Amino acid sequence: MKYKYNITHKLNGKKTTINFKNEQSLIKHLNTHQNKVNKLENVYINFSAVSLPLKATVWNEQSKVKAVEVMKPKKKPRKKTARSKAKAAEKRRLRKFIKQLES
Repeated sequence: MKYKYNITHKLNGKKTTINFKNEQSLIKHLNTHQNKVNKLENVYINFSAVSLPLKATVWNEQSKVKAVEVMKPKKKPRKKTARSKAKAAEKRRLRKFIKQLES
C-alpha cells in the first residue's frame, strides 16, 4: 500500500520512511515529536505530491513560526426529515396523553 503522507530520512546511509494514513496524523506526529524529527538526518516531509525538506517547514528548530494545530471539520446538524418530525409529534402526543391519565 502506498501512503500519501510520510516522513523520509536517512538512517545509517539507508532511506527510511515513517508512514501515516492521513494528513492530520502526520501533523500531530510532527507537533508532538518535533525534537526527535530535528535530530534525524536528511529529513523530507511528503504531503501527497508535495515533498518538503524539514528546513523549509515550521517544525525546524530554527524556525520562529508556531506549529500548526490540527483542525477538525465542524459537524453540521442533521436536517429533520418528515419521518423524524412525525415521530417527535407522536411522542409529544403520547406524553400529553400520559400526563392527562396521571392527573
